[in-house]
Parts: sequence; structure tokens; C-alpha cells
Amino acid sequence: MLGHPTAPTGPAIRLAVALLLLASTALALEATGRSSQRQLPGCRVERVASGAEALARWRGHGVRGRVLVWLDRTLPVEPVAEGDARAFAERGALPPGGVEGSFLQLALRSGIARRVIYVVPDDRWEAYAAAARGRPELRPAGRGFVQMLDGVPLVSVAARDRAAAAGERPLVYLSGASRALFGDALVDAATSGCDGADLVLVGP
Repeated sequence: MLGHPTAPTGPAIRLAVALLLLASTALALEATGRSSQRQLPGCRVERVASGAEALARWRGHGVRGRVLVWLDRTLPVEPVAEGDARAFAERGALPPGGVEGSFLQLALRSGIARRVIYVVPDDRWEAYAAAARGRPELRPAGRGFVQMLDGVPLVSVAARDRAAAAGERPLVYLSGASRALFGDALVDAATSGCDGADLVLVGP
């Protein structure tokens, strides 16, 4: 005989509420970012010598509310003090201790990027996805995974899915390690034809 449906437990309800709040926050941030978005005409590829210079270029070009495609091994998202983040957002003042470990974090906190696409080489994707399924902070999203970083979605996808995940003309960041990671074809596409982006920064 069928019994009555089991009522949701307290932890299940709390989890559902947390997921709902996470989704609504992400949607609100996405809408806010889109409304303030600034893109550039044409295509520019520029070399930068440091994270501080990357921040200066993004600010100098006035890009805001953007999707940032990240073609590098590491994500420089070390925590930034609230006062330092506010000073950078308001007047471009860099933290006195330097920014190399946190310049992506500053780009997020100041509204330069509203979403980050962390690209994983195609030949490493299956191993990455298998590990990601066991990490509670990563949730499946389309063909990839998403986690929130200071309220900003960080989406991990295979290299072949990067354009679909961006969904618009993105900013692109790559480094000297990108060619070894992704191969010549992808890096050449980004540095010679922008690979659909309007601004490509090539870091050290």
C-alpha cells in the first residue's frame, strides 16, 4: 500500500532555500551587469606585464559588466580587504601589498566582470568533471559547473564549449602558460583574430 509522501526535513528545506537564494542572487547580478555593460568596437590584443597592468588596461578601456573568458591555469582570486576593494572600484587605487594574487578578485569586486568562464583543456575535461562532481561548492550547469565567488558566477567548461558558455563577445585573458595548456590553434585564434572577443589581454 502506498503511504503518504514524506514531508521535507529541516535540512532539506534549508538547502532548497539556500539554492533559491543563490539562483536569485545570480540572476540579479547578471541583470545588473548587463545593464551597465560596456564593450569595445573592433578587436584589440594587448600584452600586459602584470596583474596590476591588466587591471589598468580594463579600467583604461572602460569595460564593465563583462563576461571574462579565462585561459590560464590559475585564478588570482586571493581575498581582498573591503577597504582596498572599495578604493580600487572608486578611484583605481591598488592595494599597497600588490595585486598579483588577487587581480581577478579586484576585477570582479569592481564590476569589470560579471561572470568568469574558466576554460579547461578538452583533453583534461573528463578528469576535471569527475573531480568536480565530488565537490559540493561546484554545481552542474549546462555542459559545465558553476560556483559563486563573492556573488559572481564562476563557470567551468571544456575549451570546445567556451563560446557557448560566454554567450556574447567576451573579454579574454591568457598567459605565457596558455599555449602549453591549450595548444597553438586556440591561442593563435585568440591572439590573431580575438576568437570572438573585443579585448584580449596576454599576460606573462
